[in-house]
Amino acid sequence: MLTYAVPTTLGPVIGAEQGHVRAFKGVPFAMARRFAKATRPLAWTEPCRCTDYGPYAPQPGHLDQPEESCLSLNIWTPVGADRPLPVLFFIHGGAFVTGGGADYDGTFLAAHGPAVIVTINYRLGPLGFLQLHRHGLSEADNLAISDALAALDWVHANIANFGGDPDKVTLSGQSAGASMVIALATLPQARGKFTRALALSAPGRNIMSADHADHIARRVLAELEIEQDPSAIASVPLPNLFAAVERVGRSIADETEAGTVFGPVLDGSVIPREPRDVFADGTLRDVELWLGSCRDEMVMFLKSTPP
Repeated sequence: MLTYAVPTTLGPVIGAEQGHVRAFKGVPFAMARRFAKATRPLAWTEPCRCTDYGPYAPQPGHLDQPEESCLSLNIWTPVGADRPLPVLFFIHGGAFVTGGGADYDGTFLAAHGPAVIVTINYRLGPLGFLQLHRHGLSEADNLAISDALAALDWVHANIANFGGDPDKVTLSGQSAGASMVIALATLPQARGKFTRALALSAPGRNIMSADHADHIARRVLAELEIEQDPSAIASVPLPNLFAAVERVGRSIADETEAGTVFGPVLDGSVIPREPRDVFADGTLRDVELWLGSCRDEMVMFLKSTPP
């Protein structure tokens, strides 16, 4: 296996060259404590070996993963490109509770685009979407959106070193990832860091109200029996936290419009405006927005246990 080193703003990273594509996997772009905003990781001087995927964000089946180090991204870039290439920045789906950037291999798209392909991890389930601002955890609003913004910032600053054009970045995502894309595209913090957006199989309702998100948070705190001390949620073992969320999700599934517990929230700060309104008033008239659907979107759900 041939290896290849590339400088970044945090330190050099080493990827693997296979055929006509170089892959850099598990590249750290941020780190985060539970229910805190992602921060810049400590820089390194020795090359960081990025030839294997980083850990999944904690989720059912991956609750033994280190929480603070799940924020990584993966890059596939063609060998020998003679010009800066367009960049596809992909956000995975999974109903906001499962999945990871490692589930998608960008080799084929990178080689045949040609293009630079980026997939990212972001915090899932309660760690990324449980809104606890009204309960004394001041940073715990739309953390998954903040994670995606941190990844986009990293790409904007570094992707030229991987052969990508930072002025030709397409935000793309599927299902839950499509909702993330639609919200991200409207944020002032993302302005100038992407040129178009592609949302595939986005839920009919892309944003959750702050009141409904607070209702979910209250139900989870009650399920954990810590309503009187919400800050205790920061030390609840992950299996207990995710089990409580699953019980709450099952109990309120019929109460929610789309049957989901989590999603981007119109919190007034991280997401200050309803995304539909931002698109409707012409603010993003210079940004291409493509909406599509995945033919076999529901197969993964029909084959799940229980269905």
